[in-house]
Amino acid sequence: MDLLASSITNSKGKAYTNHRSDAIVGGIWYLEQQDQAKKVAYGKAGAAVLLQSEIDKIPKEVISKDPAKVLEMRRKQFLERLATHKKGGTSPKIVGAANAVWEKLSKGKAYSRKELVKVTDYGGTNSGGFEAIMITLLKLKFAEGSPKMAFTDKVFPHGRP
Repeated sequence: MDLLASSITNSKGKAYTNHRSDAIVGGIWYLEQQDQAKKVAYGKAGAAVLLQSEIDKIPKEVISKDPAKVLEMRRKQFLERLATHKKGGTSPKIVGAANAVWEKLSKGKAYSRKELVKVTDYGGTNSGGFEAIMITLLKLKFAEGSPKMAFTDKVFPHGRP
């Protein structure tokens, strides 16, 4: 439930830190009353899980059979998430850099951070905007690797170019 608390925000956008807060406890109680979730033991703490019947109701992502459409769908998801990152956003500089990195990685090869930053207007790999791009790609599981980074099968479900 500690994990659940930090994933829920109040009306001001601040994450809950207390898993025993009224909002969390009330939400779990409501889900239990509706037969949508149950409490389970998780080490010394408790946890709540959705019932399988509720999980089955979650819409499944439909992946296009057209690799170009998948690539554009993933780019859109990436830019939307980047827009919400605290060091990201929608400025022309960050979007331009994000698209440049995306295009480079779209070739299907692995590149170092130094190689990727060179296609942007950022001066170094520790620039806030560049870091936001890299973190967003990693959090979405669109890219992986160290010291070189490449797109995952999530971006290339039909194989690499």
